Amino acid sequence: MDNFAIKFIEHTLNKKDENDLSMNDAIQTIYDYDEEIELTWGNEKVNLYVKGDVSVSWLDIIRMIENLGSREDFYMHWPSESFWVTWKFIVNGDSFKIETIGSKNIPMIEVSKKQFISEWDSFIAKINKDLIKQGYDLSKLDLYP
Repeated sequence: MDNFAIKFIEHTLNKKDENDLSMNDAIQTIYDYDEEIELTWGNEKVNLYVKGDVSVSWLDIIRMIENLGSREDFYMHWPSESFWVTWKFIVNGDSFKIETIGSKNIPMIEVSKKQFISEWDSFIAKINKDLIKQGYDLSKLDLYP
């Protein structure tokens, strides 16, 4: 069942832009378009661009994290142009069954809640660490783009 992971491909960070007001802006500033994360999704590898896919989905990712403790099924939509999919989370005891709607190439997986949450917590911590390293005060960045 442990078939989900997030691998952050290391990179050089760009300088802070003093005009950035949101997390979306700041993420787009410090990362280049060729910098990716790799999702292990069952037997599939899915690459997402940090600057594009992740930055425009940041609020959705945060809302997904908030919903992970839910006992009810829920959805998470990735609004980026290159990863336009919706994840349907089906709560199944200590695990999630996650169906991808909008992509015929990505199969449903079942992943433990603990593993899924741990992977996303580590990912968010890495983004936050990179932003702080570049001089951003996270408390002053708006979640909304």
